[in-house]
Amino acid sequence: MLLDVRGKTLSVETQGSGEPVVLVHGLGSTANVWEPQVRALADRFTVVRYDLEGAGRSPFSGALSIDGWVQDLKALLDMQRIAKARLIGHSLGSLILQHFAVAYPQQVEKLVFIGVNRAPPEARRRAPPSGALRVLGGAGALGALHLRPAQRGHDQGDDRADDGASWIAH
Repeated sequence: MLLDVRGKTLSVETQGSGEPVVLVHGLGSTANVWEPQVRALADRFTVVRYDLEGAGRSPFSGALSIDGWVQDLKALLDMQRIAKARLIGHSLGSLILQHFAVAYPQQVEKLVFIGVNRAPPEARRRAPPSGALRVLGGAGALGALHLRPAQRGHDQGDDRADDGASWIAH
């Protein structure tokens, strides 16, 4: 379904019933990437997934930034009358959710980060690729970011596939 969110069009899909789970995809992806997780969760949760502005069926409508995507998520939750949710992000989606959790902690029930990168070595931090700066809205967007490695998955030597359902349900 296409919704008007903060004056822009976002493609939003909602399936299932129960407590809300919101899925935020990574850079170069769309909400379709979450199909296996939706199938695993929709019998127990209301699952909301959407295409970030500039991805999939959500057209680009202006400058893209982490703050813009955070504000889009806030507006979407408010529109859907979701006061508190389990939030799951992959890659760029995990970065968006980190900023969302700092800005709106009262709306966070649980957080799941998939594919979070460790903070880069100092030399790489000082010279990010120009493409990343365009996507993130300039070097200032990178300034205060400090990431911790994931508590599960490849950092722990666990190469097994996991649909994420067990991380969310507990």
